Amino acid sequence: MIVAPNGEILVSEGHSAAGPHGRISRFSSDGAFLGSFGEFGSGPGQFRIAHAMAFDSQGRLFVADRGNNRVQIFDANYDFVDEWHQFGRPNDIFIDGGDVMYVLDSESGDERNPGMPRGLYIGNARDGSLQAYIPAHETTGPYGTIGEGVTVDAEGNIFVGEVSINGMTMFTRR
Repeated sequence: MIVAPNGEILVSEGHSAAGPHGRISRFSSDGAFLGSFGEFGSGPGQFRIAHAMAFDSQGRLFVADRGNNRVQIFDANYDFVDEWHQFGRPNDIFIDGGDVMYVLDSESGDERNPGMPRGLYIGNARDGSLQAYIPAHETTGPYGTIGEGVTVDAEGNIFVGEVSINGMTMFTRR
């Protein structure tokens, strides 16, 4: 769930890649249903687990479409703009005021999204360029080794909510 720059409340539906839900519903600030966009699938504007959302400084919506191993981008009218695959299998996304994008991937591996390492991808929300990468913690478990939630404070410290350690990890700038 996220509040859009225009005050609308957006809610992603479905947490299972099995479907059939794959949409994002819009509500007014007083809770009135305004409509939905998207559907279950793998095409542009379709979702297989719209797991998290964030807005950039231009009011574009970024959706962590985890089941499709991509970030989808929509304009202020929620029309599809682009999709990026260079940020792994995203389970959370945060975009700061300078359009630096932080994308968590705790699930890539041999079974899901082969060839992409789990970790925290840091990039530019304006052009999709990858700027930094923090690898996942070493573990013998197959998933959940970098976190499910990410946020960044005004000083640039990165906070990651970690399921596998039942806690939080803070990354600081050097």
